[in-house]
Amino acid sequence: GRLALEQRYEMGELAEVVLDERAETVASLPRLSGCEGLEGSDQDKQDCADKKLMEFIHENLRYPDMARRLHVEGRALVRFVIDEYGNVVDVVFLRGLCAAIQRECIRLLQKMPKWVPATQDGRPVRVQFDLPIVFRLE
Repeated sequence: GRLALEQRYEMGELAEVVLDERAETVASLPRLSGCEGLEGSDQDKQDCADKKLMEFIHENLRYPDMARRLHVEGRALVRFVIDEYGNVVDVVFLRGLCAAIQRECIRLLQKMPKWVPATQDGRPVRVQFDLPIVFRLE
C-alpha cells in the first residue's frame, strides 16, 4: 500500500509531518495505544501518545554491553511503518551505529505495543516514521 503521511521525530519531539500529495484527507495520525479513552481533542490524544512513546523508549531501551565496551554512542535513526492494523513493520536503519545497537533497536520495536493506525477517508492507512534513538554513555 502507499503511505498517507510521514512523521519525523528529533530528540523525542515531532519535527516534521509530510503528507503524501495524493492523501489530502488524513483524518487522524497513528498513535501508540493507551490514550484512546482520554477526554479531549485529537491533538490531546496525539500529545498523550507521543509522551507514551518516549516513556516506552526510556523504560525499555537497554544499552548493549558490546556497544558500551567499544564506547559506541550517538543517534541511531530507524525508519518503520505503522501498518493499517497498528503493527510496526518494514524496519530500515538509516543510521545504525553498530550491529549491537541495531539489534537493540529491533528488540525495542518488536516489544512496542500496538498502535492505533492512521485513518484516511474512514479507513486505516499505512504511515512511515523516522525515529531517532539516542545512545549516550554517561
